[in-house]
Amino acid sequence: MNKGKVTCEKLKAIRREVAEKLGIEYSLKECTFEGDCLGTCPLCQQETDMLMEQVRIRLEECPELLDEITAKVTEKLAEKKD
Repeated sequence: MNKGKVTCEKLKAIRREVAEKLGIEYSLKECTFEGDCLGTCPLCQQETDMLMEQVRIRLEECPELLDEITAKVTEKLAEKKD
């Protein structure tokens, strides 16, 4: 698996976990991008944009979630670096 696909999978796992934690219905689509990528293809970006909109809505409803989300994402990013 090329480096971009590895990055893609890590980011997808983070998006999935954020969605689950916030109770956001989030369906992942299979990436069909061929060749080398940076890990952020148009499909990944579309999924990120959709999720971020839902996160924004949740944070408006419950602002204290921001600290919890930030801590969890930071933890996951640190784990994924190893």
